[in-house]
Amino acid sequence: MKRERKKKEGEAQWNCLVGMDAHSEQATLCITEWEHGSDPRVRRETSVKLEEIEKVYRRHVPRGALTVLEASTNAFSIAGRLEGIGQRVAVVCSDTLAGFTRGDKVTDRHDARNLARAWARGSAREVYVPGKESAEQRELFFAYRDAQKDAQAAGSRIWGFCSRLGLPLPELDARLPERLAAQTAARYGRQSHWALRCGSLLEDWRRCSELKAHWHEMIEAAVAAHTDAARLMQVLGIGPLVAFALCAFIGEVRRFETPSQLVAYVGLNPSIAQSGKSQGKGGVSRYGRKDLKSLLVEAAHSAMTHGKGAMHLWARKLAKNGKPFNLALCALARKMLVQAWHILMGHPPLDPAITANHQRKLTKVARSAQRIGALEALGYKKVKHYVLHLSERTASPARVRGELAHSTTLKPYHQYQIYREYNF
Repeated sequence: MKRERKKKEGEAQWNCLVGMDAHSEQATLCITEWEHGSDPRVRRETSVKLEEIEKVYRRHVPRGALTVLEASTNAFSIAGRLEGIGQRVAVVCSDTLAGFTRGDKVTDRHDARNLARAWARGSAREVYVPGKESAEQRELFFAYRDAQKDAQAAGSRIWGFCSRLGLPLPELDARLPERLAAQTAARYGRQSHWALRCGSLLEDWRRCSELKAHWHEMIEAAVAAHTDAARLMQVLGIGPLVAFALCAFIGEVRRFETPSQLVAYVGLNPSIAQSGKSQGKGGVSRYGRKDLKSLLVEAAHSAMTHGKGAMHLWARKLAKNGKPFNLALCALARKMLVQAWHILMGHPPLDPAITANHQRKLTKVARSAQRIGALEALGYKKVKHYVLHLSERTASPARVRGELAHSTTLKPYHQYQIYREYNF
């Protein structure tokens, strides 16, 4: 995110600059005075408990001062609290202090001071702070991801238990508890330690599986209520989970001026190696959001397997002509992400016809919303009414995003560029 630091001649940009080194229970503040073009002058250094941070700011920090803190688990919540009392906050990359910290001076006060100094010198890169809606969506996605990991770990523990007892490895389906419990009881008895251990493992797996199903249903219901997420499912391979994750982590899509910026944010861009006269492109970048990258690669695998469009035939041809299969998947995932950018920007679709695949996805999310009572809250009595209405809105993005209608009138060369990006 670009920072505007130009002010009128002789006018300081910030009267007060605060560097903050935040932890889970306390934070260290370095309160400085700073004029643009000079290093900040330290006026006060103090450590505070997080629950008292508003009180300390009202007492020692003037309203409208700029606070700089590194991105961490609680950085966004601290930023929201400070903005609520009239402070300005900049959350910077977590590697900001890499060039400032000395190995023999690792203290919270030095870190807070160096954060203010890094911002003043222009070497701190600011990160995007999600809004309230995006933050709630991210938390819902994290809840599903954690439940999925827990369910997978519980299933692995059951397989390990069966392997140690010499039992056949079971299928992790709805009938697992009764089958495995019967096998264990038949061999060791119902009151044995093996049976008790089996019961605890099955109960843990059942709880994690139910929680995973619950969060997945909540995500599908959220997609039904989110027009942009429903439109993203037009892309073959992008289901409710991937569409929801894209909306949650992208947030305001207009912060990415071009599709290439979004591709680099996710980390699907090729790495560049250039030195002297030699130059070229390497493998896929190791940076970016790994969670989004993995989801898009999985979606590309599904699309590459079942798709029959020009984009999918192109990806299969890449793999057939000798390109590594994973590289072809990443290339297809990048093209799908470019499609998602144009859809979120409200650009006219090349093919406004609703496919049967997209209607099946809309029906799936509508049924999830109906099960938890959210479909009626959206104004639909039946699933088919929702699907028909969303089909019409998806085919006409200008009606979906009327507030962006001024930006959907594209020049002919821009329409041609979109066509090339969609269909190569």
